[in-house]
Amino acid sequence: MWKQFGLSKCENCGRTFLPDSLVSHQKSCKPTGGTLLRCPKCGKEFAEKKIDDHLKKCIEKHPPKVVKKASDVLQKAGTLTLKN
Repeated sequence: MWKQFGLSKCENCGRTFLPDSLVSHQKSCKPTGGTLLRCPKCGKEFAEKKIDDHLKKCIEKHPPKVVKKASDVLQKAGTLTLKN
């Protein structure tokens, strides 16, 4: 997805930047030595050390959808299913 916006990925930390910004970022970025993990919320990749901080921010930015009316939820066999 990030490639369609013309972003480039830092090989050290996995963050994405515009090409000009990547050059200056890489001057100070140090290799993480870990694996990259994908955020289940937004799909971006982060170093293992950074994913927890990102998840906290990402969940705040994109909270789970809350059902406001009981009629929006059907209950069948003990499971909840959202109507489209």
